[in-house]
Amino acid sequence: MSITGDGEVRAEAREKWDGSCDVEYVAREPGDYEIDIKFAEQSIPGSPFKIKVISPKKNVIAYGPGLHMVREGVPAKFTVDASKCDKQAPVKVRMSPNLGQEPQIKSKGDGLYEVTYQPPPAGSNVRLDVTFDDDNINGSPFDVKVLPFVEPNKVTLSGPGVAPFCTASFPIDFIVDTSNAGYGDLEVQVVVSIGSRKEFCYRA
Repeated sequence: MSITGDGEVRAEAREKWDGSCDVEYVAREPGDYEIDIKFAEQSIPGSPFKIKVISPKKNVIAYGPGLHMVREGVPAKFTVDASKCDKQAPVKVRMSPNLGQEPQIKSKGDGLYEVTYQPPPAGSNVRLDVTFDDDNINGSPFDVKVLPFVEPNKVTLSGPGVAPFCTASFPIDFIVDTSNAGYGDLEVQVVVSIGSRKEFCYRA
């Protein structure tokens, strides 16, 4: 058996004395490798086997709303998960533009880190460089668009209560969806028009 590739490989074979053996190997560097196994000087079926070795740093991932949709004036948060990486190394986050407030990194234990940062003004494009052991993790750098604090034009209505016609004397409802409109107080008024006269019959 031979293992060749882009870096040094340490391999160990253990004979089991039943016609088989266990092989353990460690690739020192990420890259492409080939494992060539021969029996009676002939390559066995499938040999050489092609293996791709990835850096353990690439097992570190980041997720959360702070990497996708953030709003002016609202602290943004996301999580860095290094739980699948055996190596202990520092997590760093660099934000640009930087308004003088560095992202705060808090260890949650078990290889999890909570990152909090203050977004710049609405309309800005934020770049977040997230590194583990001074190397970019998967997906880094992250590009995030800063949205306004509130966007009333993104409030949507649905349901029979906002249809052009409805039946009198029966309860009817509708849904107000503000999930994509930012932060603000919702006020609903239902106005009844009787001829030329208008009356408020509901306010919430």
